[in-house]
Amino acid sequence: MNENPMDPASDPSPRQGPQPRETPPAAALAVQTQQARRQCVNRYLAQSLAKKDRSRAALAVINADLMAVALPIADVLARGLANPALTIDGVQKMLPVLDTYHNLTRMIERFGQLDARIAAAHKNGKRLEQVIEKPG
Repeated sequence: MNENPMDPASDPSPRQGPQPRETPPAAALAVQTQQARRQCVNRYLAQSLAKKDRSRAALAVINADLMAVALPIADVLARGLANPALTIDGVQKMLPVLDTYHNLTRMIERFGQLDARIAAAHKNGKRLEQVIEKPG
């Protein structure tokens, strides 16, 4: 038998034509993660709509909307940054998207803090106006 690795006749493995394409484990995990994150935002939205305090409900609904906007941006960033051929120029082109994502996450965090302050104020019998004012 010919032992030349470049010769197809010397290949001992049987070939049976094209194999069906399977979803790579990393891609399947990414889809599952994206779906789980979307479900989390949907649960948060449902809980927000069920709140009895209208100001906290409105704030939480806006926060859920911001989260829904941030999800696809996070996916774009993850895919772009995972590209092994990414160059410094490629990263620089992604900076506006990264900045947008950063601003969204900061707003989400700030609204979460405001919601916690409103909840604490209601527990302590304070009015909403006292909570919203900036500490000075």
